[in-house]
Amino acid sequence: MQTVIRASGICLGPSFSRNTSKIYIPDRETRRKRNDVDNRSRTFQFSSLGTRQQILHCIADGREINPLELLRYERDLAARSQLLSSLDSRWSICTENYCPTEVEQLITNELGVDRNSVMMLAVSNANGGPILCSLDPASVRATIAALKAANVDVSDIWFLASKRPTLLGLKEVLQRWLDFLLVYGLKEKDLVNFLLRAPMTLFENCTIYEAGQVVTYLKKLGIKDAFLATRVFSVWPEILQKKVDEDLRPLVAFMLQIGIEVSELESIMCIWPELLLCSVEKQLAPFCDYLRGIGCSTAQLAQMLTLCPHLLGFSPEELFGQRLRNLSTLGIGPGDVKSMISKTLTFLTAPGGVQPPISFLLGDMNLDVGEARIVILSEPAVLAEKDFELHRKWKFIRERMNYGKREIMSCPRILCTSLMQVLGPRHSFLKAKHMDQVLDPNRCIESESKEPSSTDTVGDSQPSYHNYSSAWMLMIVALLGQEDEDWCGGLGLSYTDFREHAVQFQTDYTEQITQESAREFQDELKKLGIYEGSD
Repeated sequence: MQTVIRASGICLGPSFSRNTSKIYIPDRETRRKRNDVDNRSRTFQFSSLGTRQQILHCIADGREINPLELLRYERDLAARSQLLSSLDSRWSICTENYCPTEVEQLITNELGVDRNSVMMLAVSNANGGPILCSLDPASVRATIAALKAANVDVSDIWFLASKRPTLLGLKEVLQRWLDFLLVYGLKEKDLVNFLLRAPMTLFENCTIYEAGQVVTYLKKLGIKDAFLATRVFSVWPEILQKKVDEDLRPLVAFMLQIGIEVSELESIMCIWPELLLCSVEKQLAPFCDYLRGIGCSTAQLAQMLTLCPHLLGFSPEELFGQRLRNLSTLGIGPGDVKSMISKTLTFLTAPGGVQPPISFLLGDMNLDVGEARIVILSEPAVLAEKDFELHRKWKFIRERMNYGKREIMSCPRILCTSLMQVLGPRHSFLKAKHMDQVLDPNRCIESESKEPSSTDTVGDSQPSYHNYSSAWMLMIVALLGQEDEDWCGGLGLSYTDFREHAVQFQTDYTEQITQESAREFQDELKKLGIYEGSD
């Protein structure tokens, strides 16, 4: 049966229609003086037994019914909406006359929290419905005492209570878990993270003994207590629910089978603890089968999962499908992809996909599809370069090295070389030593090759891509690939002088690109009509 109430008085519905003569109902003048209730008549229908009981308590105490107090019990959304509507224009009166429960008063006193904040938690529907009203005061007191004994700050306890009020009712269960976690070195903040993230099923269905077996097994794999505390338990507490024989051993066996060493498992699990939650049948095996299908060897699988274990959290089609489709637009098929994978895996794992580099080659560099295909097959790593880095390199190559796409086609590796660490400092150093002519391809053309005419420009659209001498190619390969000291020694240059010059180049070039970025930003603001600075 449902209870019907009118805000300007009390009207008992069918479930309370008997023995009404025994219930004290204040007269009209008393009701007006007590709470100055809203004169508008509002009707509420409540489904919660707790709400109906609260109504009876108010009637028995001779108090006007406070909608805020009813919100502590009512879970029905329609009834809550009506209660909230009844608070219009009289919120301050209802909050002033609000009577907290014993649990609310306990939280206010123990944690030093403002009573209004506790009231808002009590009436909140954010955690699946009002919860504080269902908690036992003794359990709440014991839970708060246990958290304080674990050196958890009262502000953190209140944060826990506001986010997960059900934790306050765990009592002895929470005490046992706190003792268990403190043994393995969880600090106060780690404890808070654990309690915020741990599913309730962990406290309800998992025993300390079962959790201890998981910890023992992980420690045998080489994971230290410090990592267990900060990177495993406090991030993914549900790992403690796993079964050693049914879940963890098959997972570890699979990882060892694809070539990952036991010593590497520690770093993988600390980088991405969620690995311990993966299913071999549903995630790991399909992921590895997909990569084998596109050309990855077992060693490359181990390399990818060691460096990027988080990829296991996605489906392989989601990660690699679009990349392969983008490559197919250039005529790069499965056989070509296998050849590219044999050189590098970076184009498969680089953020952002392969379309931005492809667009750069076809757009900014003005390569046709065939030329772009040649560059990519020669240096697949170009697909892992960031878009803005490619633009900066291309600008440097054109303006300072006087190279065009002819030189890029002859040595695509130039686009994959660090501008700030290698290409820029070395070219600048050679120029400072008046030796930059060794990088001029036009001085090294093979005698049997056609010399460019006076009307040709660097990077014409119809070059011969293989007419540069081996001398120039050796110089470029040395420029791009050798270590700094070996490169200087091969040219008879001082390594110390080069390092000083490199630092100066990096400083100057950083300042230059900062100024260019600022100008670009100003131009964008001017286009939008919101630039207020001076030119």
